[in-house]
Order: sequence, then structure tokens, then C-alpha cells
Amino acid sequence: MTNVKRTIILLFLAVFILTPMLGFSQEDKEQEEQKFGFFDRFMVELGAGYGLMPGYEESTGIVIPITASYIPLDLKLGAMDGFVSAGFRYEPGLVLGASSTGEFGIQFMQSFTATGDFYLRFLKELDLVPFAGIGLGLYQVAGASTDGESIGNFFGFAPRIGVRMGGINGYISYHIIAPGKATTNPSYFSIVAGYTFGGSRLSK
Repeated sequence: MTNVKRTIILLFLAVFILTPMLGFSQEDKEQEEQKFGFFDRFMVELGAGYGLMPGYEESTGIVIPITASYIPLDLKLGAMDGFVSAGFRYEPGLVLGASSTGEFGIQFMQSFTATGDFYLRFLKELDLVPFAGIGLGLYQVAGASTDGESIGNFFGFAPRIGVRMGGINGYISYHIIAPGKATTNPSYFSIVAGYTFGGSRLSK
């Protein structure tokens, strides 16, 4: 048998073997896409939390974040599943701070940020999904203290880390706001608990 004939036979065998495999792969992909539709990947997160101003011995406040996001990417990491989400968050808030030296501060803020989060599911039976992410965007601040004021539009970013169990989630975030020409630092911490509607892909 010549080398040409051997090559032709091997090519036919390769096509004969690989075609069904590719067919099954495409079929599995289509079934996966049908199984997890848009509303399995889309989620709306409503929360309420505690706001804290750094630099004060006593501080209290409230933040009310609202987030809409979508999960465009799934990752298989050994026995664990990873998910990447991208979205948008609106977060108004009010914080107060005071110190023993008589310093006092009050700040109202609202932020409009683009968000990205990475979820890691490793306890599927408990539906426990830790996550970490960041938000980047515009912070509108109106604040005043005994040291000065911070009024205007500022760029800021907010790393966060938390955990989701079922639809319930909790996280800690630090909003780092570039003060610009403000005489006081408008950055703040938030500790948030909330509920997520949708996003069932994280549980399946």
C-alpha cells in the first residue's frame, strides 16, 4: 500500500471518528445555551448597609446599593465553577462622623459605577458562593466637616469582597474617592446585606 493510499484511509477514518464527536459537542453546547437562558444569567441585587467614615472615632450612616448585572462568562476550575459578571450599580448614602476632639462631619453621596465581579462556587450542595469585585465610576458628593468641605463630582473605585448563599448576599466595600480640590477626604466604607433576584446560573 502506497503512502498516498495510507494517508487517504487515515483521513477518512479521522473524519468518520471526529464528525460524531463534533456533532455531540455542538449539541451539548446548544443544550447548555438552552438550559441557561438570559434570565438565568441576569440578576438584580437590592441591598441596604451601614456606612462608615474613616478618620472619625464614631461614625454611622446608611447606603442603599442597587445593582443590575449579567453573567457572560463561565469558568471550569477543576472541581470548582467560576463565573464572571458585569453590570451597573447606583448607590445613594448618608454618613455622619464625630471624634472626641469635637470634630464633626456629615456627607451625602451617590455613585454611578460600572461593576465587575468574580464568583467561585466550591460548595454546590450548600449553594455557597464567595465573590470579589470592583466598581469604577462617578461619585457625587456633598459633605462638610469642621476641617472643610467636599462638594462636587469625583472619580472613584470600590473593591468589594463577600459571599452569596442562595439569593442572600453580604459584602464589605471600601469606596476610594479621589478628593480633587476637596479639603476633606470623601472616601467611606460600607457593610451591606441584600437579596439578589435572578442569577440562578450561580446555583446550577
